[in-house]
Amino acid sequence: MKKIGVLQPVYNVDRFVAKSIESILEQTFKDFLYVIVDDGSTDNTLNVVKEYEKKDDRMVVLSKEHSGLVDSLNEGLSYLADKCEFIARMDGDDFCERDRFEKQLDFLEKNDLKFCSTWMRRYDKKENNYENFCPRFESPSDFKEAMLKMNFVVHGSVMFSSEIVKEIGLYPDEIVEDYNYWMAILNKFDGNVLPEYLYHLNDRDGSYTDEKGNLIYNEAKKCRFFWSNYWNIDIPTKEYNYKE
Repeated sequence: MKKIGVLQPVYNVDRFVAKSIESILEQTFKDFLYVIVDDGSTDNTLNVVKEYEKKDDRMVVLSKEHSGLVDSLNEGLSYLADKCEFIARMDGDDFCERDRFEKQLDFLEKNDLKFCSTWMRRYDKKENNYENFCPRFESPSDFKEAMLKMNFVVHGSVMFSSEIVKEIGLYPDEIVEDYNYWMAILNKFDGNVLPEYLYHLNDRDGSYTDEKGNLIYNEAKKCRFFWSNYWNIDIPTKEYNYKE
């Protein structure tokens, strides 16, 4: 069994995916299985990822007809869940620091956590850093409560125990599949945000968030109200400082 399984869905990201892959293959922590799920890309993405697969036996490329992000996530998660102790997410148009996996594993194990994300630097289409996302929470309980205010988790930066898949299952088939999944995880397991900039997010035309912005906002609101009622915890009114 590998220590980490890397889950990376890709769709029409041929401009970004090589840099993204290299940031994973160059990790200081080497014991991982790397699964890329191509969601029926119509550009050169699949060819790019298959070239990398030929060069590194830690990589497995799965290809399917276009059916959306949740299907891609769950196909990869199903493949990895019983082969790895931890699952690390990665998005096809982003990149991460070389010591990301090493630091996340250490953070999880030292703090007895099953789930964590990291801080993130965001870049515009000219590669200018215009936003630094840096929420900080003193404890898992503070983090859990804050998640009722907004989703403080950068999806691509997440690492979590494969125990979660066995206990909770796969991603829900929802518009805000990530937010709903994080809340279901926090219902049963402790998590927090690792306070270091280990993940880098690129803006691009045609991203999932761009296409479904208003719908995501409304569905996230429903998610917050559901879990607030379920946990019997009021949605926090205080403002959180999460940018610099």
